[in-house]
Amino acid sequence: MIIWLAFKNIFHKPLHTILNIIIFATGIGIITMLSIVQRQFEDKFEKNIEGIDMVMGASGSPLQLILSAVYHIDAPTGNISLEEAEKWMHHPYIAKAVPMAYGDSYMSFPMIGSDRVYYQHFSADLSSGKLNEENYEVVVGSEVVNKLKLKLGDKFHSTHGQQEGGEEHDDIEWVVTGILKPTGKVIDRMIISNIESVWDIHGEGGCTHDHEEGKECHHHGDEGSQEITAVLLKYRNPMAAMQLPRLIKEQSKNIQLAQPAIEINRLFSLLGIGLDAIRYLAYFIMGLSAISIFISIYNTLKERMYELAMIRTLGGSKLKVFSLILSEGILYSIFGYFAGFFLGIAGYKMIAMLAETEYQISFGNLPIDFTQQSILFGISLFIGFLAALFPALKSYFIQISSTLAHE
Repeated sequence: MIIWLAFKNIFHKPLHTILNIIIFATGIGIITMLSIVQRQFEDKFEKNIEGIDMVMGASGSPLQLILSAVYHIDAPTGNISLEEAEKWMHHPYIAKAVPMAYGDSYMSFPMIGSDRVYYQHFSADLSSGKLNEENYEVVVGSEVVNKLKLKLGDKFHSTHGQQEGGEEHDDIEWVVTGILKPTGKVIDRMIISNIESVWDIHGEGGCTHDHEEGKECHHHGDEGSQEITAVLLKYRNPMAAMQLPRLIKEQSKNIQLAQPAIEINRLFSLLGIGLDAIRYLAYFIMGLSAISIFISIYNTLKERMYELAMIRTLGGSKLKVFSLILSEGILYSIFGYFAGFFLGIAGYKMIAMLAETEYQISFGNLPIDFTQQSILFGISLFIGFLAALFPALKSYFIQISSTLAHE
């Protein structure tokens, strides 16, 4: 009965009520959206650096090297000599080395050249077909297949560079020989060939584009002219983490090592400052909403003093009147929380669509932190309680005789 009366009271002036709910929902929505987006990005970033201790590449920004070599969402820092890289790839300190060569893309999906270790590193298994064995054969990730509807045996022309609008290699046809099962990792949006194909299409290693179909291109050129873009490294023991960076710095001037864990933590630290600022803004908006709810309840209370006095006269207790006003503030917060929750989900969906469109990054299942949402719901109820507390106390101490006489 009290809840129904409170519901009717707050919607007595629907425009004021809707405005208060929208303001409250905006704060809740921002916090919910930030929470989901942050968890998705952290999950994606952390999952893809598993098993990678260091990334070796051309000198430049360490963060750029990590973003390009591991996540494929930035331009590479440059190329390094294969001969120089192999000296460190086969070093006793190294347990696993995954070489990669960049160059082309297809419909904005990056194409890389690598070897079988690349598939093993991401624990990627075939859902159909076979791994690439000869030049210009490619294996495609599950997201590429879902987006571009590629099938086994399909042929296509690649575009130079990692963005649409580059020069198309009309004289080269790539053929799909394998399709990978979904892994939830970056390989899902990759198109993978052997490294020799990348060298060949860019004129390295002595190959030509018109070699006979079905024949593997053998490299008889100068190996010193062959280049790769980056190498993912896994150390054999902890000593390597201390010794190898120093050795490379002393002996290879144009090569740098970047540690994914450190660079990603640095990136999250920088992003965290901005996210925290937005989160504080959301709490500020919720505070403004509490003030707005208080003003609405207080103003309507002055108009309803006679009504409340009549309720007391007809047998209503002080506690009943107090509970009625308090329920109005709590109802405001409940409506605001749920409206904000769904607003946050909608905002997350928009960001997910943008990430997929611009960066081909697909988020997984909706990761709702129910513990955090429970806390946020509790905070919402507390804000509604505080906003209605003073008007409720005023109604509790209402003087029946003077109120009725004044009316």
